[in-house]
Amino acid sequence: MTFPESQRQARLLGIALLAATFLIGGLAGAAAVRLSSSREATAAAQHAEERGPRERGAGSVLDQLDLTPEQCQRIQAVLERRRQQTEAFWEEHGPTLRAIVDSAHAEIRAVLTPEQRAEYDRLRAERRLRPHKQNGSQKGCDQ
Repeated sequence: MTFPESQRQARLLGIALLAATFLIGGLAGAAAVRLSSSREATAAAQHAEERGPRERGAGSVLDQLDLTPEQCQRIQAVLERRRQQTEAFWEEHGPTLRAIVDSAHAEIRAVLTPEQRAEYDRLRAERRLRPHKQNGSQKGCDQ
């Protein structure tokens, strides 16, 4: 079955747009997970600070390095400075990313049947409730 050139171009354009939509949806989903993980990591770090160094537990890479007090102090300064930068970044760019992700999810839902939409929503809600692996919020230093 052969198509006239304009129909062939329209079909290729449609396929390209569909592929781009799925790619953007995947990227938006990955970005949303990263955003969520980053905020949870920040909350976990703040919670660890409230608990104090003895209650944080072992497991951080820094905990295994036998750091000197001077190293601990310098590393803590680096971590605090970077935490502030990360928070500032998310405050500035988080809403834009959230809008992109929400828009992508709305577009995806529009493609789905009502049954698929319900399952999609259920799976997304389930995923949000699942705890994310943390890379450890310990600073590796007893204060």
